Amino acid sequence: PTVTALAFASTVTLDAALGNVFSLVMTGPCTLGATGGTDGQAIRLRITSNGYALSYGDAFNFGNAGEPDLSSGMDYLGFEFVESLSVWGFVGGGGQGIG
Repeated sequence: PTVTALAFASTVTLDAALGNVFSLVMTGPCTLGATGGTDGQAIRLRITSNGYALSYGDAFNFGNAGEPDLSSGMDYLGFEFVESLSVWGFVGGGGQGIG
C-alpha cells in the first residue's frame, strides 16, 4: 500500500478515503483526528512523536486499554473503523521506538 504523509499542524486530520497507511512526523504537540472510513476498514499510523505529546480526537477509541505510550522514535498504531459506533477502534501498537 501507499503511505500517505500527513502535514504537521497543531491539529491533523487524516482522510481514510485516501488510503490505509499514514505517516506523521511531529515537530510539536498535536491533536489527531480522522474522517471517512468504511465498516471494517483498517488503517496503520506511523507516528514519529520526537517526544511531543499526541492527543486524539473523538474519532479514536482506545477502550479499556487506554492510549498507548509513544516512544521518541517511530511507533506504529493500528485501528479498525466500527461504523455502528462511528469510531476508529484501537487494535494495538505504540512504544516500538523504531529507528
